[in-house]
Amino acid sequence: MKTQITLLLLAFFFQKTTNAQQPEPTNFDLATSYIVNQCDFDKVISKGLTFNKWFDEYDKYVTEKALIACRAIYDDNTKIPDVKDYWSADLLSEILQTNLNQLDTAFSLNNAGEFKTLRENLISWQSESALPVSRGVPMPASFNSIQSKFYFLTTPTGLPRPVAEQFILDADQNTYCVNHFDEAKNCVEVFDAFNKINRKLSIFQRLSTIQKHNAYVAIQESKWDKFSDNSRFQSFIDIAFTSWVYRKHFSRADDLITPPPLQLFALRPSFIYEHLPDAPKGDKDKPALALEWIGFNAWDSKVPFGMSLTSVYADRETGKSVGHGLTFHLNNAFSFGFANRGGGDNSLYVNIELMDWFGETQNMLKSYGRFK
Repeated sequence: MKTQITLLLLAFFFQKTTNAQQPEPTNFDLATSYIVNQCDFDKVISKGLTFNKWFDEYDKYVTEKALIACRAIYDDNTKIPDVKDYWSADLLSEILQTNLNQLDTAFSLNNAGEFKTLRENLISWQSESALPVSRGVPMPASFNSIQSKFYFLTTPTGLPRPVAEQFILDADQNTYCVNHFDEAKNCVEVFDAFNKINRKLSIFQRLSTIQKHNAYVAIQESKWDKFSDNSRFQSFIDIAFTSWVYRKHFSRADDLITPPPLQLFALRPSFIYEHLPDAPKGDKDKPALALEWIGFNAWDSKVPFGMSLTSVYADRETGKSVGHGLTFHLNNAFSFGFANRGGGDNSLYVNIELMDWFGETQNMLKSYGRFK
């Protein structure tokens, strides 16, 4: 029976830890994916950011310029600086020219070929001296459509284009896109890819993004406060072991890091008070030492619970001094267990969690931060 319980414990433990190590998806469409990597270009590259294959150099250029805004805004997220606080007039002009040149090159607009109306749209932009900014958000030349049928470049003023400046994608234009953009099915795919790159220029400036980010940070930090206040005390070894098992969770780049779903324990000593029913009178109850070899605690479950493989030691007149068994954890505050002493003798015990009772509340975010 004891062997079966032990095997069930280990199966449950390794199923939990294996599931926890599955890689998390990275979403670089979200501002938070860049923010958690300190808006650092090289760091987000190392975390898996890739660039659009059709507009590779343009994508890299826009990303680098967008991260200037990212750093300026989130170095002090209590205020929202103006675009001109971090992008100079010269840089605004450079960004616009790069944007227009990319359109010209990608669709061969100087040749007045398949995209005559699009070329006229471009000409309306070329008189602009700098990238337009509306309500604090930069507005590069991007593609727009009406009912997914009539296409045109957005205007510098943000106003809709008249019907005469719109176009319907025809067979020749789609053939151009298929031939000039590897594996493209049509021009709509290419337009969407170009627009997605342009959105990087404004993702960090939007007030709603900043407000949501700040609220999100507060929510995530409150989870660490809850973890610190409610979870079972962990030693340095416990935290190091938990951090190692959940290393992919703690190294993820697409989101702010949250507490682990399970607390894990390894080589954890404690005091217990043990009852051995078959011991002589006067020797049935006594304090003892325990060592949790390995275990877990589902600290945030509806009813928090956990188990550990444990050895106990007590110098007794009869029976073995060392026993082995299981410790059960309930509600992050109470631990009890049983141990087999050999020769048919089994003991019951309760843990005396001195650190939980008398130690200061742990700052779990700081403690786990040492292992990131």
